[in-house]
Amino acid sequence: ASACMRLLRSDVIDGAIVLETLDLQPFADVLGQQEAPMVAIGYAQSLALHAIHADDYRGTLGAMQHLLALGHRRIGVLGSVLRPFAVEERLRGVHAALAGHGLALEEGMLALGDFSIESGEQAGHALLTRSKRPSAIFALNDRMALGVMRAARELGISVPGELSIIGFDDIPMAAMALPPLTTVRQPGFALGGAAAQALFALLGGDAPPPAAVVPTELIVRGTTAPPQP
Repeated sequence: ASACMRLLRSDVIDGAIVLETLDLQPFADVLGQQEAPMVAIGYAQSLALHAIHADDYRGTLGAMQHLLALGHRRIGVLGSVLRPFAVEERLRGVHAALAGHGLALEEGMLALGDFSIESGEQAGHALLTRSKRPSAIFALNDRMALGVMRAARELGISVPGELSIIGFDDIPMAAMALPPLTTVRQPGFALGGAAAQALFALLGGDAPPPAAVVPTELIVRGTTAPPQP
């Protein structure tokens, strides 16, 4: 972040596209002083700036509805100790999908990681060793979902025979997993293109396009199936 701030304080850039995973306030302050526009890929974090983000809420809603349509009712969730706005939207989608079927997230069925494979393995192990383990787990990103797959292998739980798993992002490793991971695809190319268009509009003195919410896509692969009777 310090290298980014040094670059922003120089006179070599006219504007910036910043990822929401960073704290946006320092960037907004520096660029505001220089009257240089900034576009965020992610959520605006209550700042007065243009933001482009994926539809995390509807993406999660679709993933959860997929599990519910397969017949799953005991669904575990891997959340995150890191709480960017996207996490809040994905958790909102979890609760909305369950509520739509007259359900609620059961106590003890939310485990927390830090978006890494290792934390997903640890949190997955905690969920899968419960006396009443989930028949499906939705992880808020693919790396944690891959960690759950690792935990299931260590515990001798077959995927998707005994456990269904869904991730979020569709990173390259998702398609290469064994079995390939069902996930929600983040529209990275569309997000980058929309952010660039907005920045060019601001640099040209034009009003940028309206803040964009880019649709996600459920990619059904080999880690989801109906629960065992």
